Amino acid sequence: MGGVVNLLRAPPNNHSWMQLETIFKRNATNTISIKSARRFQDWSYRVQAAREYGEGMVLSRGFTPTPFENGGVRDNNTKEQWSLDGGVDLYAGEFHRFGITGGYTMMADKPIPASVYEMGYRMYKDWARYQATAMWEGILSGSLGGNAMLYLDGGQD
Repeated sequence: MGGVVNLLRAPPNNHSWMQLETIFKRNATNTISIKSARRFQDWSYRVQAAREYGEGMVLSRGFTPTPFENGGVRDNNTKEQWSLDGGVDLYAGEFHRFGITGGYTMMADKPIPASVYEMGYRMYKDWARYQATAMWEGILSGSLGGNAMLYLDGGQD
């Protein structure tokens, strides 16, 4: 339900302006995204838009189903999720980088099972999560470096 994801990203390359990516997994789970990233002399940008769809989670063979489950696909986490995120980095010489990022993820309907022991669902309408970051990273002296980050994380349902 909650947690932190630390994404370590490489600086954008200059081989292409745009990338289209598709990922297909079992049980009709798929992700389609379009990305663009570019590094210029003293700044870079990245932007991504994505759609993720999944029809549930396939349970392991060793799972003992409850009376309300068939022992196959747990379809109580079906979702269609849309997201948009991006950022800009500014490079001040060789030793300092300043950046801002932002992102927004939404689902029009997010069903959540009341319990695996009953057939009911709760439904979140217009579920959303958003985040923004301002950061600095740099070298202060020959062997002393530092970084600072101000982070906003929020949501609605």
